[in-house]
Amino acid sequence: MNKKNKTISAPIVISVIILIAVLAGGIAVWQRQLLGERDTQELETEKPENDDSKENESGKGIEALIPEGWMIIAKAKGDLNEDDLTDVAIVIEEETESLSLEGAPSRTLLIILQKDNGAHELSAQSDKAILMASEGGVFGDPFEGILIDKGSLLIRFYGGSNWRWERVYKFRYQDNSWYLIGAVLSNYFTPTGEGAIEDYNLLTGKIKKISGKIAMEADESDETTEEWIDRGRKELLNLKDFNIRSSEEDF
Repeated sequence: MNKKNKTISAPIVISVIILIAVLAGGIAVWQRQLLGERDTQELETEKPENDDSKENESGKGIEALIPEGWMIIAKAKGDLNEDDLTDVAIVIEEETESLSLEGAPSRTLLIILQKDNGAHELSAQSDKAILMASEGGVFGDPFEGILIDKGSLLIRFYGGSNWRWERVYKFRYQDNSWYLIGAVLSNYFTPTGEGAIEDYNLLTGKIKKISGKIAMEADESDETTEEWIDRGRKELLNLKDFNIRSSEEDF
């Protein structure tokens, strides 16, 4: 008995590709509404600039603050403490070839403030604020980038498989330290686009929740519901106590 070769027609393949692209990108529409157009468009991994290795007026450049055996994988510049000086947030990764779940390169967040004389000093460091390259599921590296906007530092992650998830955390310098003041947590099921987005304003204690087909274009917003939850204000979580692998109950 002859066996017929089973083939998938080109139109079907193209349709599947388009569907995946729409579902994967649709969540960004809602994210722009929650965080603002500028936040999501510029929240990308930046390549380090060449001038960071140069000495500043104090004789010490930013590169001097990077531990030996580590490399910069993302950087954002802006004023973080309202002194009209250019501060820098950097994500560094240990230089190693190991990419297994147990041995993925460690990552560290550094927040560096510029002083009046042009020198730079390390203001904060966290070894638990950035996911490793092996923690994003089938999408690979979940780290999407960092951004300094309106005096706050935003860190974004994205990953998953059939169930996609996205996390954006917002930190601000106040009371001589760094605190988590906001977060946007979202997840959705790829085949249907059904899911939820929770936007936490930790300064007010209020949560904006959108449920339904969140992974769709904006003109299908009638397939979502919106509600506000007042959970009450809590003590803000300090960056030194923040753990990216913990649940939202911790903040």
